[in-house]
Amino acid sequence: MGAPRACFVDRDRRSAVLVSGFLRVRGAQGRADVLTGDVERLFPPSGARPVLVFIDPPYRELYLYAWSWSRDWGSILAPEGMVFVESGHDPALEGWSTRRYGDSYLTWMRKGPG
Repeated sequence: MGAPRACFVDRDRRSAVLVSGFLRVRGAQGRADVLTGDVERLFPPSGARPVLVFIDPPYRELYLYAWSWSRDWGSILAPEGMVFVESGHDPALEGWSTRRYGDSYLTWMRKGPG
């Protein structure tokens, strides 16, 4: 079944075209938005209350990590929503959990109910 709705944001038009093609092949294009541009400007889409957010910027784009970890996710996420950020270092953030996988770190937080 999968998620009832998804939003993908990428600056690279070629990546966005690949995602759109994948969604079309899977018959899911009507359940997803593929946005091309700057995630800082485009996310979250107006009125969206995501349940799951996965952020995986290029490791050299440090400003996107600062943006990711400084957001007020409690006001953005749906109840019980989660946000995951993949990075090349352990950010050691209060209120977030982190696991290392090889050279990558996955840092996440979960919003409580309501």
